[in-house]
Amino acid sequence: MPTKRTRRTRNIQAGVTDEAVHHFREALKYQGRYDACLYGEIACLQSNVHCPECAAYLEHTRALKRELRRAPWEADPLTHDCPAREELMRRSQ
Repeated sequence: MPTKRTRRTRNIQAGVTDEAVHHFREALKYQGRYDACLYGEIACLQSNVHCPECAAYLEHTRALKRELRRAPWEADPLTHDCPAREELMRRSQ
C-alpha cells in the first residue's frame, strides 16, 4: 500500500569533534600521574584537594565526556575499549 509519509532528513553529527580530540590528548598526558595518585603510589590528595595535574586530568575527562555526549554512568573513553576511544586514538595521531 502506498503511504503519505514524508521522509525527514536528519542532521548526522560526527561523534568525535576536534575539541574532543584536544581533551583526549590533554587527559592522556595526565593519566599516569592521576593513576599513581589514585592507587597510592603518590599521595597528592591532601585536605580533599587534588594537585594541579590531577585536577587538570579530571577537568579534561569531564570536558571529553560532555563533547562525546556520554552519560556519567557510561564507560570512560580513556580507560575502556569503546568505539569512541578507537576514533579518538586514530584522530589524535
